[in-house]
Amino acid sequence: MNIYNLTAGVQYNISVTAVAADNQTKGLSAFTSNYTKPDTVRDLTVTEITTSSISLSWTKPLGQSSYYEVEWSNGSYTLNANVTDERMNITNLTAGVQYNIRVTAVAADNQTKGHSAFTSSYTKPDKVRDLAVTEITTSSISLSWTEPLGQSSYYEVEWSNGSYTLNVNVTDERLNITNLTAGVQYNISVTAVAADNQTKGNSAFTSSYTKPDKVTNITVTEITTSSISLSWTKPLGQSSYYVVEWSNGSYTLNANVTDESMNITNLTAGVQYNISVTAVAADNQTKGHSAFSSSYTKPDKVRDLTVTEITTSSISLSWTEPLGQSSYYEVEWSNGSYTLNANVTDERLNITNLTAGVQYNISVTAVAADNQTKGHSAFTSSYTKPDKVRNLTVTEITTSSISLSWTEPLGQSSYYVVEWSNGSYTLNANVTDERLNITNLTAGVQYNIRVTAVAADNQTKGLSVFFSKYTSK
Repeated sequence: MNIYNLTAGVQYNISVTAVAADNQTKGLSAFTSNYTKPDTVRDLTVTEITTSSISLSWTKPLGQSSYYEVEWSNGSYTLNANVTDERMNITNLTAGVQYNIRVTAVAADNQTKGHSAFTSSYTKPDKVRDLAVTEITTSSISLSWTEPLGQSSYYEVEWSNGSYTLNVNVTDERLNITNLTAGVQYNISVTAVAADNQTKGNSAFTSSYTKPDKVTNITVTEITTSSISLSWTKPLGQSSYYVVEWSNGSYTLNANVTDESMNITNLTAGVQYNISVTAVAADNQTKGHSAFSSSYTKPDKVRDLTVTEITTSSISLSWTEPLGQSSYYEVEWSNGSYTLNANVTDERLNITNLTAGVQYNISVTAVAADNQTKGHSAFTSSYTKPDKVRNLTVTEITTSSISLSWTEPLGQSSYYVVEWSNGSYTLNANVTDERLNITNLTAGVQYNIRVTAVAADNQTKGLSVFFSKYTSK
């Protein structure tokens, strides 16, 4: 006989009695007792998962039951526990592993079980370990990490610069993130994902700037004896400021600037400075590749430039070396018609092959070791000595006069000084012609006469030509 409409999970005491054909006479009854199966629990739900636990809740089944048998398996082992509440937190699980779980209501006889309710859930994968930035460039950040404890299927790597967010899934414990903007901060997370492609662990985070790009068009805009002015074009991407570093081989100094220009001061004259400009990101640590320039400061002006000797064909110079450094000196001389120059390493020069009686404007300029950078010039001007007059001749003698003539000297001169002396007195006259009649002389007296050419500065005189003559008695 099949007895229907019973309540699940309830104990029923049953008796069976034989009845005679008169439908009244009954035999002795046979007795049995049995529970109906408890019903299936309802609404079995995973309410929370961690790396080591799964929390469950459910609604008790219709009818009656005494407790619940909860069983969980990860494919390698199976465990169970009996609970009386409609909830349970299964602990001591392995991270990132799938657990198949069933919950079965048990009747009060501790034997009669209902149909099981099933669910399956992954624990959260654990956090990846040792997340590190291994290399940065202007457009990429390379990462590595150690796989998490437990299990996971792959990793979701996400990066954001504040304006946009991108992600990628990888199975290796490394990734090179490319196509980034130079000098920008990227916040990066790495999250292990379970094999269901949904269950994620806690993320590991790191933050890194890409390297700023290299500054371009670095240019020396001005140099003096003590300063070098620079300008450059800011790099592509982003940067916070620039480190400018300069070295003369003996010491190195640097400065931080936010503009794309700088005037480096307090330098030594005539010295080579190697200069680098490096863009720095906003973390004050991440630097791009440096742009380089090299420049000499101007040598200083030579000191104490002096004309030490002049002849009819040469001018000798000397000077004191300038402060700072220089490699050699460029000496230039000009007479208005032509200009010549010579390079010398000593602080002296004898300029030769000059024309007598001519003014020469002379400059001396210190030159740096690059053979290009010149200091300010020191100037002097000097006449060569006029040459000797030629063919000095007495053209007439009287009792009171002596007439002279001569040929102008080679080169140039401005006028002539004619001087005559009788031993008692000396007189002279300046003339521009090549002749002179000396008068008011005493008859029969010897006169010593000399003629000297004078340059246009009215100071520089050539060698004199001498002769001696008597006036007539």
